[in-house]
Amino acid sequence: MAQALGAEAKQGLERSCADAASGDRIVSAPGGLGLERIEARFHGNAFEPHRHDTYAIGVTLQGVQRFHYRGALQHSLPGQAIVLHPDELHDGGAGTEDGLRYRILYLEPSLLLDCLDGEPLPFVRDAVVDDPRLRDTLLSALAPL
Repeated sequence: MAQALGAEAKQGLERSCADAASGDRIVSAPGGLGLERIEARFHGNAFEPHRHDTYAIGVTLQGVQRFHYRGALQHSLPGQAIVLHPDELHDGGAGTEDGLRYRILYLEPSLLLDCLDGEPLPFVRDAVVDDPRLRDTLLSALAPL
């Protein structure tokens, strides 16, 4: 899988979470200060409830992504975007036995503030967003993994 992501992709023990039997893994690509980009493949429950200090903005590529967020069970299908706000409790995993694959970026709120010229940080009401423009923009930003 690393070759499909490009020569810059890094796989280390701290980020690979590789399970050879299932194919589960996380591949982290070089990012900038305040930005992390990954591609992940999982089967079953991948993550227990946790929080990020960043925005988590990504696209489901294959399978069904299932997660609890703001007290509700969410599902994201291929081509749908996911937007999770900083410090929001969530879990994650595959919604079917086929597993899931997604790409996501973790974006420090300070990077957005620098671009907003004094405006407040954005709020996206729905965790799963079916917006082709957002999806295409994210895929473009995540393509050089």
